[in-house]
Amino acid sequence: MASDDDYLFRDIHRFLLSQARQGEKMDTETMLADRFQVSRYRIRRVLDQLSQMGVVDRAQKRGMTLSQVTPDFLARNICAQISVSNFDIHEFLEALASIENEVLKLSVMRITPVALGQLTTTLNQFESCLEVHEAALKMHTTFHRQLCEACGSRILLSYALASLEHWHSLLEECDTLNAAFFSSALETDRELLDAVQADDVEGAQAIIDAQLRDELAYLIKH
Repeated sequence: MASDDDYLFRDIHRFLLSQARQGEKMDTETMLADRFQVSRYRIRRVLDQLSQMGVVDRAQKRGMTLSQVTPDFLARNICAQISVSNFDIHEFLEALASIENEVLKLSVMRITPVALGQLTTTLNQFESCLEVHEAALKMHTTFHRQLCEACGSRILLSYALASLEHWHSLLEECDTLNAAFFSSALETDRELLDAVQADDVEGAQAIIDAQLRDELAYLIKH
């Protein structure tokens, strides 16, 4: 059951969003306290929480403004929650595969020649650093990130980036990743890019599914 503080948080949140969307200047602490008939202390607690969540940006001289919530910002928050939730790795991988596959449908439809060029460049950089495992893992993750970014949906992208970042951290913790692992990942990433260029959604999804299963098997084995 929601508490009075929960209702106050919800009402202030909605009111400030409405003000911002109408182009109005957001109320000060004092104005909000008068409007909602509560103490400034309770208002300050709500505003502190909204600020920590990244909903509003507070500055001493210019007051409050609505924060620009980017996919990266949302992804960091989602990833932080995933990291401390102790999900079973098989459950997490199932979610990652589902998210990346759904994003991939849009990416194949919407990808531009510029984005395809960036993906090719990333794979070339990946190939040049196979022996430097930290750099190779970064390029592998960057390739999948760039592929997801082509989807054009900020909300889907946020979940995809959060899942990819968590998967990256799991792989990063594995101290037995070697050149053979990254050579296989590079080869699979190239196959994935070929499928995307050929508008082969089902083929690309099958490649991602197989790649994630192989990486999971590697993690479990090592």
